[in-house]
Amino acid sequence: MIKMFKKVSLWFRPGFEYLETTISGVELRAKCEDVFGKKSSIFIRGGIYKLITLETLAGFLNRDIIDKYHYDEDYFSCVDFSIVLWSRVIENIKNIPFGMVWYETDKGILHSRNCWLNPGLGRVQLIEPQDDNIQDFPAGAKAIFVVM
Repeated sequence: MIKMFKKVSLWFRPGFEYLETTISGVELRAKCEDVFGKKSSIFIRGGIYKLITLETLAGFLNRDIIDKYHYDEDYFSCVDFSIVLWSRVIENIKNIPFGMVWYETDKGILHSRNCWLNPGLGRVQLIEPQDDNIQDFPAGAKAIFVVM
């Protein structure tokens, strides 16, 4: 016997205000290429994205507790932090240009962070999910894979 469940829409979560402007996947790819380079592997997962302000994102990051988790290279690494924050943003805010980047630092260290399009600056920035710090892509770093 097949059980039928009531379909519940989680598309809209109160408390997140979107800007009136949007960005297409093509435009987002170009913004990613500006930051990470045209030779980087960039996967854009959507066609049209809504935009939020830095203040809206910062408010979400302040309420989220992923930055309180304990880092352990073998158990819960930078990739795990990025995946958890990415999934929470996708679940709660919906359809914004937010993703993950795997990269190699100028010292040859592999790292993963989240990335998002800051509409106030018009460029993609990184978010360190371990401390909620938002900053530009490090000079000398090489992006390996980006998904937005």
